[in-house]
Amino acid sequence: MKKTLLVTLDYYPNVGGIANYWKRLSDCLPAESFLVYVPKLSRIVFPRWLPLFFRVYSIIKKEKIEHVIVGQILPIGTVVWILSKVMQIRYSVSTHGMDIAPERLSSRKIFLCKKILAGAEFVICNSEYTASLVKRYGQIAHIEIVYPCPSIIPSDHATIQNQNHTLLTVARLVRRKGHEDVLRALTGLVKEFPDLSYVIIGDGPERQFLENLARQLQLDTRVRFVGHASDEEVAEWYTRTSVVIMTPTREGGDVEGFGITYLEANAFGKPVIASRTGGVGEAVVDGETGILVKPGDSQAIHDAIRCLLNDRVLAERLGNTGRMRVQQDFNWREQARKLEQALH
Repeated sequence: MKKTLLVTLDYYPNVGGIANYWKRLSDCLPAESFLVYVPKLSRIVFPRWLPLFFRVYSIIKKEKIEHVIVGQILPIGTVVWILSKVMQIRYSVSTHGMDIAPERLSSRKIFLCKKILAGAEFVICNSEYTASLVKRYGQIAHIEIVYPCPSIIPSDHATIQNQNHTLLTVARLVRRKGHEDVLRALTGLVKEFPDLSYVIIGDGPERQFLENLARQLQLDTRVRFVGHASDEEVAEWYTRTSVVIMTPTREGGDVEGFGITYLEANAFGKPVIASRTGGVGEAVVDGETGILVKPGDSQAIHDAIRCLLNDRVLAERLGNTGRMRVQQDFNWREQARKLEQALH
């Protein structure tokens, strides 16, 4: 494996998907060949990335780096792209979806992205959907799909329960995650399932709106807003629920790039309900590990919930198939192996 330097603004102990993604992958790579640098951008010097240029230059020289992984295409990609011209250093770019969605970028940033991607030896994408966004920027030398994997998994001694009428969503409370659509879908189910309950883990700007909506729909006694929760608490909820649901929609260029929640749920043997948007179809296999519905369609969500709550055999089959798929294909060592091969 080439001696590699990852330059990223997001890394442990930061909280977030990208920080966890790179921490987990780096833990599976040979420490003597894989170095990580987490810079802080200057608030005084302009452009802010200028001091980073000299710092990365120094690390490459001192550590005899052969390859650099760009953690964020902007602004780190700009620094490494320039360094590649000065030092003839090879580099790759890691992308996660929203960071390269053209709808979210100015014409100047799109121009920079094209230059940076064109100069990359290969591009690391977290899903085929993200790869499709990358291809919109022109001809790319090579794309390597390195999927995120569940970090919350059942312990060896965990007891998986099956409370038939408990639903769970684990997601930030923002509009595009689809909490509102799930709440509206529940209104037609409470009479059929008197013990139906819905647990929402996560926080965000939509919390007050969602709490008010639950009251308006007369669901406040059935909906529990947990807020932020530790990994251990989330794992406990996964064991106690019967169906995990998250039905995101697209908000401009803001779209679900993959959906690690679905894999976590499957790891606990739980069926999932999701929506056909972004890269969700790669995390959930419709009819095999869960049910995919049309984004924003509360009636379709209603029907999917009703189906899984009524058909216990189907729910267990989807959950069991999902668990086997996660164990076989979505583990960090397998994904790190793909990255290591690309770096050879």
